[in-house]
Amino acid sequence: TAAPAESAALAEAAAPDYGPLGFEYKGLRFGIFDEAKPVLDALGAPDDTFTADSCAYQGQDCYYYYDGIELCVNDIEGVERVTGITLADDTVQTLQGFRIGSDVAALKDAGLDYSLSDGVYSFTHGSTLLRVRDAGDGTVAAIAYMPAE
Repeated sequence: TAAPAESAALAEAAAPDYGPLGFEYKGLRFGIFDEAKPVLDALGAPDDTFTADSCAYQGQDCYYYYDGIELCVNDIEGVERVTGITLADDTVQTLQGFRIGSDVAALKDAGLDYSLSDGVYSFTHGSTLLRVRDAGDGTVAAIAYMPAE
């Protein structure tokens, strides 16, 4: 178990602070470190689930698959929280309109600060990192939300 200072730091780090890097799916807006239960309840039964030992958190990574997205949920200090959102296909998009297959030039015009390294555009706000990978042909190949480091 974590020491008190580590527990306090982890709990503070897990406070949702995604600002413009929130995600909207089927009318529900949520993001990294939001409490998972209300999100999962609102989305209903997933198409599939998968659990595996976690490398980043104690316990299990719990994956929930819905049409077009994958959610990862972890227990952080006794609260199940959203720790990953991956867009699986071009039927869903970010709040900025990025989707798989989009022109990467649009990323530069989104009005958000970013860094670019090895074809990956990284957008950070508070506790959230949005990573968008260039396929190498000027189109978006992958989009994932995760905790900022």
